[in-house]
Amino acid sequence: MGMEPRATSSGLQRQFVSLVLRELWQALDWKCEDRMALDVGCGSGDFSACDLLSRLPEDMVILATDSCPSAVSRAADKYDGTRLCFLELDIGAAHIEDTGVWRLAPFSKIFSFFSLHWVQNQRVAFQNINKLLSPGGEAVFIIISHSRLFTMYESMAKSPRWSTYMEEYLKYVTPYQELNNPEHQFTMYMKEVGLSVKTCRNQRDINYVSTDEQNIIDTVRSINPFMGRMPKELRESFIRDCVREAYRNGTLRCRRLPGGSSYCFRYDALVAHVVKPWLEG
Repeated sequence: MGMEPRATSSGLQRQFVSLVLRELWQALDWKCEDRMALDVGCGSGDFSACDLLSRLPEDMVILATDSCPSAVSRAADKYDGTRLCFLELDIGAAHIEDTGVWRLAPFSKIFSFFSLHWVQNQRVAFQNINKLLSPGGEAVFIIISHSRLFTMYESMAKSPRWSTYMEEYLKYVTPYQELNNPEHQFTMYMKEVGLSVKTCRNQRDINYVSTDEQNIIDTVRSINPFMGRMPKELRESFIRDCVREAYRNGTLRCRRLPGGSSYCFRYDALVAHVVKPWLEG
């Protein structure tokens, strides 16, 4: 992408992913012989290493991937080990067969959390996931389907100060943003690429709440794809302006309480569990 859309892991991501995995984990089938899982869009690697790895059977390993080379490098320096390794991957690649990840396929499990909404061509991304899965393999997705965060991007892109760095902001808006029924579109993609849907819902009004405003600001920072385009000395000013606009349009909310304040980031997300059918015969 040329930018760093997910350089760090945020509380928003880890909080909701943990809830989803607790809900879906018992529905996953572990009989598939291939013992490698793929994490698509691992960012900093924090969740892969600290949350996902411990849930997997002890004989399974994770290949954690991200489209950002510097994120992959930092994650590998921090976490690379016998059961966890890292590679660069653009899941929207036109020729997935030419990637290093392809040479390690197939995978019995593919996870992607808060990453696939960066890929505008969803059909290609899901075709690639289908190709990478073992027969009988499963994938679990969390995809942002709507957020006023993307409206904030639009407002910031019109600012004379920041427009130079945000000319292609529409490339970083979730493809589901304007859909009334995003789960229907997702299900259609699955049907087209040959994956079977076990669970799919569009969960609305998910609230990431913290009593520490800095956690909310760090969330805005961690999922902001534009900072890599601007000089380092402008980045903090840019984030301050983003946060100010996010409060203005309702992306972020502050509630005054007797013992302090509560800060909220609200969004909608698709939650899905899909399966690649076993080969016939």
